Amino acid sequence: MQQMIQKLIDEKLAIPEMDGEDKRCTPQEAIQRHVQKNMTLHFADTVGALSYELTRQFWDKNPEFTIAITGFGGNLIAMVKKGFTKKIMASFVGIGYPSPSPCRIICQ
Repeated sequence: MQQMIQKLIDEKLAIPEMDGEDKRCTPQEAIQRHVQKNMTLHFADTVGALSYELTRQFWDKNPEFTIAITGFGGNLIAMVKKGFTKKIMASFVGIGYPSPSPCRIICQ
């Protein structure tokens, strides 16, 4: 019985070593391939490395992004300061730590 169960698991639930093209890439490669000027970018609450890479790649290019995010704060401020965004759609825009408050840079 144990061998039958193991055989069933091996046949039906095994993960193939290679299932098509390997699509992994660095944040730099992903942004170069998929992000263009005037796009609407949808982010989860924390964007970290991707926001910094967007800032590096579009620093002097005026991309005019529309940003849709639940909470717009700290790591996206450089994008606002440099004028990357033409529109921000968010339920919260500010700094969350140590307590939620407006961000002077974003409010200007």
